[in-house]
Amino acid sequence: MNTADSGSAAGVRVEIDDVQSGALRPRPVPYEGRFVFLRVDDRHAGRALLRRLLPVTSGGLPGVDPGRDAWVTVAFTHQGLRALGVPRESLDSFPRAFREGMAARAGLIGDVGESAPAHWEARSAPVRSTSR
Repeated sequence: MNTADSGSAAGVRVEIDDVQSGALRPRPVPYEGRFVFLRVDDRHAGRALLRRLLPVTSGGLPGVDPGRDAWVTVAFTHQGLRALGVPRESLDSFPRAFREGMAARAGLIGDVGESAPAHWEARSAPVRSTSR
């Protein structure tokens, strides 16, 4: 387990091996990225997708292998975690802002007018189950 102090007065420790390495490395210049948004309609299909993604995600400090310059980062919404079957006790442990989601808090964070949720791109596509 690789840990580092966050520098806060509370002495919170970050478990570096649990942080996706894409968040721990500088982005190359020029940088190109792709975002894929998915909605989990089937818990089993969603979990199967995560199992397939696991080998291409990495945690901890980035390695020195230049052949691995590309990386995959996976992020979840509260609704997505619920759809995957995360226990209620864990879901309730997240901060209120995360539980409510960005669209519900749009007015608080300045996403109004042309930036309102009604003008956001399509939010999701269902994860389809495939046989393998």
